[in-house]
Amino acid sequence: MTKSIASEYRDNLGNWITHRFSKTIEAQERSTENKLFEIQILEDKLSAQWALQKRTQMSAPPIASSKLMKELDRVLSLQAQVDVVDNELQMMHTAMKETKSESQATLGILEKMEGSQTHLRNKVELLYMTLNVPKEHSHLWDVDTEYLKVLFLARELKIGIRKCAIGSFFEWDRLDQAVGGKVNPLGTSTPAIHSSRFNICCRD
Repeated sequence: MTKSIASEYRDNLGNWITHRFSKTIEAQERSTENKLFEIQILEDKLSAQWALQKRTQMSAPPIASSKLMKELDRVLSLQAQVDVVDNELQMMHTAMKETKSESQATLGILEKMEGSQTHLRNKVELLYMTLNVPKEHSHLWDVDTEYLKVLFLARELKIGIRKCAIGSFFEWDRLDQAVGGKVNPLGTSTPAIHSSRFNICCRD
């Protein structure tokens, strides 16, 4: 029985491939061409950009070792926490001015807290400067922490966008399978969100 079913599917394989090619691949190609036409970007330009992208990524040395990346991540995390406290102090100043509840004692406490924050920020900057940056990554010395944070965020988003792009190559097939209820269709909002965040980082 199993052999009979397998033989039947094998005999119909050619028809199935022909059907898929005529009903899906050609339609997908037309849809892609229409989108490229709408945004006025030539296929040759996209191919050239992709070639430049591959050459740049393959020729560039690694940004940093895994150990250095972890150390940088910790420093950036500390920097983010310092920024949060700075914002909270500023909001407290604003709220007290609006309610006119400032007193000398309160102002003195806030000034001390702000002084501690400045000292902590300086320590974080010093910690960043004392990281064990390898000689082959000497270009990371004296780089502003805020710029480096945006740079690494853009890099992570770029990696995420690339994964989404690769996954989208299989999306149509996954959607076809989802018709039978076996596979859930892939979401389409996440790549757009990633792209938007990446563009914001590049603009900054």
